[in-house]
Amino acid sequence: MQKARRKNKIIIAVGSANPNKVRGIRKAAKRLFANAKVVGIDVDSGVSDQPFGEETIKGAVNRARELARKHEAEGADYFVGLESGIFEQGDRFFDFQWCAVLHAGKIHLGCSMGFEIPREQAERLKAHKITLSELYHNITGDKDIGMKEGVINYLSCGVLKRSEMTEQAFLCAMIPLMRKIRK
Repeated sequence: MQKARRKNKIIIAVGSANPNKVRGIRKAAKRLFANAKVVGIDVDSGVSDQPFGEETIKGAVNRARELARKHEAEGADYFVGLESGIFEQGDRFFDFQWCAVLHAGKIHLGCSMGFEIPREQAERLKAHKITLSELYHNITGDKDIGMKEGVINYLSCGVLKRSEMTEQAFLCAMIPLMRKIRK
């Protein structure tokens, strides 16, 4: 049945209209499926605009579930929730993107590479309740930094991209399903 299913178009619904996130999922989907359609649909995360720690994972799961609840009738095979958040490790802060994939009633999780945020910036995020994109809009003057290749692109001088973080997080979330998909 799985081989016959692969010949049909796989539909992946992404709980975001952010072009970076949709592009990252589209690129990852090409590595997994012969024929996939990726659709971005904005849904609410149910968490803070700038989540910290476990709230980030909760936001990704909430997005996947909300997407499935609202759009299940549209026939998607996979519902993808993405959420970026700040994690404290020791005395340092890191930005990670988490991905929740809802498929056949089960949630699968994965995360991206992380990058360090200076302590004073992480403290400003908490104190002023702003997002990392808003903070870097103030630093760079680029109001659309979050819709482009993100803060990671700015900090890495163009070497790394937000869409790559999305691709990694999605592929890691798909690991429990890959043996079935790749047969």
